[in-house]
Amino acid sequence: MLARSPRPVSEPTLTPPTIDPRLQARRREVQEQQWRRGRHRVLVGLAVTALLGGIFGLTRSSVLDIDQVAVSGVDRSGEAEILERAGIEIGSPMVDLDAGAVEQRLAGMAWVDQVSVARSWPATVEVTVTMRKPVAVDPNGAMVDAEGRVLGSDVPGSHGALPAVPVAFGQPGSVVDQHDRPVVEAIAAIPASLEGEVVEGRRVGSDVVLELRDGITVRIGDSTRLPAKFVAVEALLEQADRSTIDKIDVRQPGSPSLTRIPDDDPSLTSEPGKGA
Repeated sequence: MLARSPRPVSEPTLTPPTIDPRLQARRREVQEQQWRRGRHRVLVGLAVTALLGGIFGLTRSSVLDIDQVAVSGVDRSGEAEILERAGIEIGSPMVDLDAGAVEQRLAGMAWVDQVSVARSWPATVEVTVTMRKPVAVDPNGAMVDAEGRVLGSDVPGSHGALPAVPVAFGQPGSVVDQHDRPVVEAIAAIPASLEGEVVEGRRVGSDVVLELRDGITVRIGDSTRLPAKFVAVEALLEQADRSTIDKIDVRQPGSPSLTRIPDDDPSLTSEPGKGA
């Protein structure tokens, strides 16, 4: 007998699970939100790129170019020197200005004490300068300030007649040597009430000696106790007929003395100061 072939067994049909319509709607909503967020990011990125590009283009345009450099703190001749040394190019972009580098260049000028450089939008650079004040001048016309810094001969501004020192100070930007520093210190300490009185300052041995406009010499000594010494000088000039005074000695400001111009009375050749 022939064996019968086994009857094929049909596999059961799988019915897909039923998805809650609410869940399907929520999935679609989440997908749409993600798509909208992605589109928003793209649009924001494009807008920021466009804005930055516009800003960059604006900074490179003539709208924000340097139109002028305003200098304060110096006269017209000093302004010309400052502008030349600053090297700020009119028409260059404001954003390219290296204020620190400009300040460094200007600070290298011998007569400049302090300087600041700032942008004043949209198109102005402001340069503010504080000058060093000259107090004395050497035979070559070079001036020096109270700190002993040599300023050179071309210091802007009108400084009047400065006391002379009969030694050369050195190159602009250098400092007066220690030997002549006490002379500069004494001259710098001259009070306002005696400005214009002193025409020269020099070293005589270890002492500082000042010469007044009418030929009176004042022996200061060293550069200590200068305020008290000048008080004593003023007191002696007020007490005596200065036309008769030859020399004043205030090395000891508590007991100053003066020497009169010699005349027929030997008793008038020298006397201590009174009340000084």
